Amino acid sequence: MTFFGAECRFKNYLEHICLIAVCFDTAGNIIFCNDFFLELTGWQREEVMGKQWMDLVFPREDSDFWVLLIEDLKHGEISRQFEKQVLTRSGARITVAWNNTMLCNRKGENIGFTSIGVDITSHNNANREVALYQQQLKELMSELAIAEERERRRISTELHDGVGQNLALTRMRLKSLSHSCKVPEHCTIFNDIIASLDSSISELRSLTFQLSPPLLYEVGFEAAVEWLCDQLRDHHGLMVQVHGPEQPLQLPEELAVTLYQIVRELFANVVKHAQACQLKICLKRKSREIHVTIEDDGMGFDVSRACRMSHGEGGFGIFNIRQRLQYLKGELQVRSQEGSGTMVFFRVPLQQLKIEHT
Repeated sequence: MTFFGAECRFKNYLEHICLIAVCFDTAGNIIFCNDFFLELTGWQREEVMGKQWMDLVFPREDSDFWVLLIEDLKHGEISRQFEKQVLTRSGARITVAWNNTMLCNRKGENIGFTSIGVDITSHNNANREVALYQQQLKELMSELAIAEERERRRISTELHDGVGQNLALTRMRLKSLSHSCKVPEHCTIFNDIIASLDSSISELRSLTFQLSPPLLYEVGFEAAVEWLCDQLRDHHGLMVQVHGPEQPLQLPEELAVTLYQIVRELFANVVKHAQACQLKICLKRKSREIHVTIEDDGMGFDVSRACRMSHGEGGFGIFNIRQRLQYLKGELQVRSQEGSGTMVFFRVPLQQLKIEHT
């Protein structure tokens, strides 16, 4: 087959593929373009043939890239793949993924290059939409969690100020009446009722703390975590070690609430699934970040399987924790192995929250 015949077959192939095909000489002038390119961009063949790609189709802000591309071509080199925008005749922009190949004559001398392109504008737009929806989902999850905590706090306050105060007042009145009681049988009944009220008041106080511990708002995140640890010791028999920061963290309320919710859920996972005897939590402020590490000596689990399952479950699993931390520009790491306990570490950068510490 002659060189001329091979060239014709090559151009015929480029003309009939359903991809953008453009050939350039060593100066960057267009020496061939297929109909697919013309239909996509709206240019007429006579408007582009022999013209400089940079002057006609390449956006001005990418001119430096094009100059370097042509310089590399002169030295027998070329960028094989890249993504760049091109301008249509109407001034619109489309994003194209290019694959480039050197063009040589029958002597093997470089005479230009061929670019085959795929329009990925719709693909990129779809990716941007997905990223936007994901960000909106993270924001919604964070807002819902904050709203839930505010509602828990409202219910807790109403129980304390309403039901709790009424029970305390009823106890005081019964106690006063019991002092004037002369019948031993009646005194016994009074004492039984007062003891029952004391139990109810204690249970109500515990319930209000579990709903929303006042310590979280009145003292801070560290105190609320200490209270959670006391609950693990008292109600579940766990040996718990707490290593707090050298200086108070002084977190803004919404961040403290979010971190408390995460710690509470991780503690709940230990109680429900780990069968652990010991647990350790470490709170640190390192530079402009909050670091929290939770370790247990429980049965461990398959991390990848747990992450997959959490997608399909309700509640606040590993997937949801990671999503909320990502919204705060934070990071979650989980290390576990069946029979070898679990270590969970997460961090939140304070600079993202514009927090100033003295």
